[in-house]
Amino acid sequence: MGSLTRGINKHADTMFNTTQLNFFIDEIASLTPDNDSERELLNVLRDAAESAIRQRGYLWFSGD
Repeated sequence: MGSLTRGINKHADTMFNTTQLNFFIDEIASLTPDNDSERELLNVLRDAAESAIRQRGYLWFSGD
């Protein structure tokens, strides 16, 4: 499977299901944040993905 983070469209909605979210969590865990702001963003994304998995739901990114 390719990069899920690269698949998030900033101009359109993007939705990940629970199978994709497991890959997404692994992908963001492999990223190295450059600063505290990026570290916090990755933590928020991980927490949101884990919450969606627990609820057997989806994680939806809303484009502009």
